Amino acid sequence: MRGYQAIKELSKETGQPIPSLLALARQNDPFFGGSPANVDLATWFRGIWRNAGFSQGVHLRRVHYQLVSTGAKRHDDRAYENTLQCWDYLCQAGKAARYLGYVSPTAFEDRRNPPPHNNVYARWDDPNPSAYIPSPEWQLPEITVDIAEDINLSLPQPEISGYDYQDADQPYHLVLFVEKSTMNDVLEPICQELGMDYITSLGFQSITTVVNLLQRIQRLDKPCRIAYISDFDPAGDFMPVGVARQIEYWAQNYCSKEVKLQPICLTHDQVEEWNLPTIPIKESDLRANGFMERRNCNGAVELDALEALHPGELARIVREWAEPYRDTEYSEKLSEAQNSAQEYVTQEWQAQTHSEAADLGLYKAQAIQVVRSYESRLQALADEMAMELEPIQKRIEAVRQVVQERIDDFSPALPERPEPETDYVDEYDVLFDSNRDYMDQLAVYQARKNGEAA
Repeated sequence: MRGYQAIKELSKETGQPIPSLLALARQNDPFFGGSPANVDLATWFRGIWRNAGFSQGVHLRRVHYQLVSTGAKRHDDRAYENTLQCWDYLCQAGKAARYLGYVSPTAFEDRRNPPPHNNVYARWDDPNPSAYIPSPEWQLPEITVDIAEDINLSLPQPEISGYDYQDADQPYHLVLFVEKSTMNDVLEPICQELGMDYITSLGFQSITTVVNLLQRIQRLDKPCRIAYISDFDPAGDFMPVGVARQIEYWAQNYCSKEVKLQPICLTHDQVEEWNLPTIPIKESDLRANGFMERRNCNGAVELDALEALHPGELARIVREWAEPYRDTEYSEKLSEAQNSAQEYVTQEWQAQTHSEAADLGLYKAQAIQVVRSYESRLQALADEMAMELEPIQKRIEAVRQVVQERIDDFSPALPERPEPETDYVDEYDVLFDSNRDYMDQLAVYQARKNGEAA
């Protein structure tokens, strides 16, 4: 369910007006792309994009100044000038072109918001348990001052791999969105500790950030849970819905994994619980009255007030949210599984090579006896000793070949690598859930807009 025509048809089928079928304003909701006005803007943007030869890594601000310097015109034939109005026009045209597929959303760079702090990566090795036995390398010594200690005829021992722990092994990919960077000193260390990606912004998140995140979720190949932290104000109240709507739209192109987003701070209940001081909302903010009525408050509260008046609470909220999605004992489980596997394969190997180990013990004793008889005449009798060791070396080589055959055929059934476990999490009230269909998800957006629980 996407696109101007699809929404119009849905409106006819359901009898609902178009605004009630959108989560954002018409000009901002990606699911309403394709209106005649959108097509005109998108077509104009595609033309200037192609004429300028842009391809990848372009920021809209560069496009803006190129248009200003070349005396370009807008699609309505009005002059494109270095004004805020024209900048907003360009931003709307750029969004329309991406929504309609005229320009790839991956071609842009977001230079307004800080880059994300990615703290978890996909495994770089095969995590499946395996047993490895190195090929034996046995050598009789050359004549030195103390040659008996150089006789090494020990059987190689199995080495276990595949039970190491990395943050990538956790069952969920966790992400924390924060609308500002003033909490970096508190939240960055927590995200590093928990293996959680940390994404800040200077206001609203960009399409580029959302698309990059979805591509990353797809690469990590696991379900994703996103927590959103914002101020308690009209903009902060809207931001989680704006990001969720972008994720919902672009996931159809870039991500097939399950994604859920949940605002966790600041909420009206938190403001009241900690008695946080409010500040007046700007009179110019047209969303102020609706926000105060919907949230039953008389002003806004900055996130910074929580940390200033109740140090540690923000960290506790993040840890409490992340805890159900992490198996905190998984590293220990893997260590225990490795110990069990090591003990098992060692016993199996010893049972299969008992005869060869006894032969090697006998040959080692014979070799030592020969070596000791030559210690007083090491240099003079080096060649003679080598000749006497030669038949032993041949018998050792015969054993090595047998052992190598044992290694090649050695394939014990290892215990399975344990899977991470998490407790059941009641997620009925998450703001965004990629499992919901269009109308169910829309109902949750509308409930939040009306100040109701999901």
